[in-house]
Amino acid sequence: MIMMTLKVYSIRDGAPVMDAACKAMHARIRQLCSIQFRRSIMLKWSEQDKDRKNYITQTIYQEFRLADGQSLVSSEWILHTAREVMSHRRSEARDAFRAGLPKPVWLDVEEWDMIRDEQHKTPHRYRQQRAAAATRLDTIGPSYLGSDGYDTMRHEFELAMGRPPRRTEESYGYSHGLIALLEDLEGRGAVVSWEYLR
Repeated sequence: MIMMTLKVYSIRDGAPVMDAACKAMHARIRQLCSIQFRRSIMLKWSEQDKDRKNYITQTIYQEFRLADGQSLVSSEWILHTAREVMSHRRSEARDAFRAGLPKPVWLDVEEWDMIRDEQHKTPHRYRQQRAAAATRLDTIGPSYLGSDGYDTMRHEFELAMGRPPRRTEESYGYSHGLIALLEDLEGRGAVVSWEYLR
């Protein structure tokens, strides 16, 4: 019989503290999404099978142990994290198709064909979305982004988080400012390196 070592995590403000155990939890959720939804990556999260979602939650509860005296990480947090993983995967697949890259190895041929069909039915969809986003940014102006605008926000985000911002994070940063974005991420368990910001 294989003995499994449970990883111990801690909770702060309703989300796991971003330490080695929480990073392992994130990695495990990504892995479980790949296993459970490998043939349905392009489906919206609301259309994914509920039993498969519940399996992810139960697996996390079985493999990760809470530090003494703290409340359990919520199933909502686990599923929110899984939903973000799947949203990112869909974006990656569409971006690869639009860039003319080969099919990602983790994507089924049928789903690659779905993206191709989607693109042929609405060939200007992504161009329209980019134009709409640019218009929104023009109307927001530099008030939340500082004098240097977008490049500064993106650079400072990368300094504080150690990675580039996702599309949803960029949008939130445009609307609410970098500090509000980082505080929101920190409230959900992310580690923010405030010392790297000016």
